[in-house]
Amino acid sequence: RAGSLGISAMIRWAHPELGLIGPERFLPLAEDAGLLQPLTEWLFDAGCAQVRRWRALGLDRMHLALPLLSRQQLAWTGLSGRLRDHMDHAGLAPGRLEIEVSEDLLLADSDAGGAGLAALKEVGARMALDGFGRGPMSLHSLQLGRLDTLKLAREVHHEAPDDRHRSAVVRALLALAKELGLRVVAEGVDRHEQLGFLRKSGCDAVQAF
Repeated sequence: RAGSLGISAMIRWAHPELGLIGPERFLPLAEDAGLLQPLTEWLFDAGCAQVRRWRALGLDRMHLALPLLSRQQLAWTGLSGRLRDHMDHAGLAPGRLEIEVSEDLLLADSDAGGAGLAALKEVGARMALDGFGRGPMSLHSLQLGRLDTLKLAREVHHEAPDDRHRSAVVRALLALAKELGLRVVAEGVDRHEQLGFLRKSGCDAVQAF
């Protein structure tokens, strides 16, 4: 949204010997060990606690994006209630928290009836599709009506504006997102030329490390 700044949380395991390990490596271990639920609880608590600290510093317009990690989470009947409790405790107004999901997870939830993500939206969380275009793109995921934000993977736009064909695809995706009422965030922007092209093409926000 105009005039606001968002932070996208990335969960990593700080291993004492192996360094930072991403969820693609440790998440299967957490699932097998039955640790996914306490990990989720910690993520909600840590994220909302950070927002409370921002509010104490006067950063009231900050919003936070938290990743949904696994299909297992969508089957938990208490997930949305726990998220609502953490949001209430942090004083988070509706729309200040965004849940990021992968396309696989979004489609899996849809195939199961869509109740998991719908429950999260009912408690006031926005829904973002993360890394759109990193793999085979499915327009079906944009037709489900559950999304608020579309996050374009770096792979989609990183050659723009130098590559004419890629630039045309990006402009078409931005136009489609606008027709669907979706906010668009371009991930991995690291060049001024990219930023200028995306801004001119109507991209709402960019994300970088």
